[in-house]
Amino acid sequence: MADSVMQLPSRIPQRVVLASNGFADGNAEAMAEFLIASKIEMLCIVKHPLEAKADAFHQIQVFEYGKLSKTRRWALPCRPPLTYIFDLMVPPLISVPKADVWIGFGNLNTLRGLQAKLFGRVRRVIYDCVDFSPARFGERSLLTSIYDLIDLFCCKKSDLIWPSSEKSHLARMEKHALVSSVPVYTVPMGAWLGRVPVASGSNLSDPRIVFLGHLLEKQGLQAVIQSLRAVLKVIPRATLHIVGGGPYKETLEIMVREEGLSDVVVFHGFVKDHHAVEEILATGAVAVATYIPEMADFTAFADPGKLKAYLGAGLPIVLTNVSPNAAEIAEKAGSLLTEYDPDQIAKSITEVLSDHAKWESRHRSALAYIKECDWNIILGNAFSNAQSSFGELQ
Repeated sequence: MADSVMQLPSRIPQRVVLASNGFADGNAEAMAEFLIASKIEMLCIVKHPLEAKADAFHQIQVFEYGKLSKTRRWALPCRPPLTYIFDLMVPPLISVPKADVWIGFGNLNTLRGLQAKLFGRVRRVIYDCVDFSPARFGERSLLTSIYDLIDLFCCKKSDLIWPSSEKSHLARMEKHALVSSVPVYTVPMGAWLGRVPVASGSNLSDPRIVFLGHLLEKQGLQAVIQSLRAVLKVIPRATLHIVGGGPYKETLEIMVREEGLSDVVVFHGFVKDHHAVEEILATGAVAVATYIPEMADFTAFADPGKLKAYLGAGLPIVLTNVSPNAAEIAEKAGSLLTEYDPDQIAKSITEVLSDHAKWESRHRSALAYIKECDWNIILGNAFSNAQSSFGELQ
């Protein structure tokens, strides 16, 4: 939970529904923490499954003035993307308290909010776009066509659109050939700067390379593993710490064993408690975000949350030039751009870890850059803007 949340009671709606899938750490989780700590009158959190799991379920949690008062779950078959249709049926709208604002993370959750508005259960609907992909389920796919139609409808009918980056919003509008009259306010990813532990220069004596994220091929972590032999020749005590789970984890574990690096690479798995994640990051000396450029369908338009988590810990980042803010982070936040190539990645990692004085300078730059990205500032401004926008819609 956020330790100190900006109190803006006159600018924060007092009855809110948040609906999302997966609910791993990100803007949905941060928004829930912000509103719970703000002790608004009622917050209903609707969670849907994101991936096929045996224990997948749909859930609502209701908080009243910051205290959990109700939890209810529905267990249904989970075979995404086909079973995403359940997100439009469960929970029954009668189970969701009436609210001033429904915030839908993704278009299905927003469409559900528009249903609720049609039946008089909410007054305003915010479409938090989360991410953007030009072809969500592949080119010329029926599922992509359906997804795009829903997306277009939500862009037209929502009361406010919250993209994570300007680039993603412009790409979405271009895809739909739409000039939207709906107010738009960019809500980037942030970090809880008041609570997050910060790395220290003493970490260079036990130099840990850290990675945070869902383990997919496109994350490019395999190239980091392939770079380790070269890194170890220069920095013999270096280790790689991987925080996260996902479908590519087994492939990476096999690669580590085949490379004979089992004593150098630590798989922490998925860590549910983000406080624990922050503690791990704070033990690091350099972070990696080596997205594969050719596979950057979402990341090329996104504001990746892990970059803000890294910077919140004061870590220099070795990253490929994929996300819209990558060049800016390299220029202003003490990070290094690299080609997606094991040799180049090794060179960048060793450059960061080899010079204590330069590391301290990079560390200070990271903390200075992230200063304006505190979730309190980002979300306080977002809700203030929302209330102003809703006032104009009266």
